[in-house]
Order: sequence, then structure tokens, then C-alpha cells
Amino acid sequence: MSGHRTFPRGEFALQDHHVALWSEAMATPPAHGVSPSIALLLCFRGAGMSISGIIAELDTTPRDVLFGEISIDLDGAFRPGRTYSIETEITGIERKHGRSIGAFDKVTLRYTLFDGACRAAIVTQTWIVSRD
Repeated sequence: MSGHRTFPRGEFALQDHHVALWSEAMATPPAHGVSPSIALLLCFRGAGMSISGIIAELDTTPRDVLFGEISIDLDGAFRPGRTYSIETEITGIERKHGRSIGAFDKVTLRYTLFDGACRAAIVTQTWIVSRD
């Protein structure tokens, strides 16, 4: 597989109950508004390709994938009642070798979230894919 792949655009309608459940799971009181980390829920549930689909594209199994770093670059606040569109792409695959894991690929994914035509956030995630 090449180092760049764009997946179909997906959507996620953020509802009040999503915010309530996320706030409870993240121990963020609702009085503080929508937690910026809810961007992860939008990415994982609203991307045009599921996590299992991306794993299949990488020609591996869930057992061989570890989630690495995640960064969130916000352009504004998330609001319940809005439908966000999500563009998902693999922006890089780098083959590496570790003493304990052996050969692995460091895969970088970028999710760009839009509220209408305006960018709402960019979430960048690294996956470690064992290749031994």
C-alpha cells in the first residue's frame, strides 16, 4: 500500500445524548460545554471508513494494531444539533524496526472535520502496525 490514501467522506450528527455520555465518560461536567475531545467520537463514528475497514486497507488484523499519539487542532467549539462531515486520509506510512516489536509501520491518519463549509478541527492519529 502507498503512503497516502483518501477515504470517502462521512458524516456524524452530534446530539445532546452523545455530549452527555461523552462528558460522563471523560469526567467533564456538562457546565463546561462540549469537551473538545468529542472530536474523537466524531472521527471514529463518522469517518467514511470504519476502523476495521482501515485495518483491512493496511492488510493487517486488529491484534497487530496499537493506537499511538493523538492530537486535536480545534478551529471552534462543537455544538449539539449540528451534522459534521469528516474527511479521513492516511497521510504517511513509515517502516521502522524496534528491539521488542521487530518490524512495524508507523501509520499517520488525519481526520478533517467540517461544520458545513467551515473546518471545525483536524485530528491526527498515529497507529503502530506490527509487521513481524
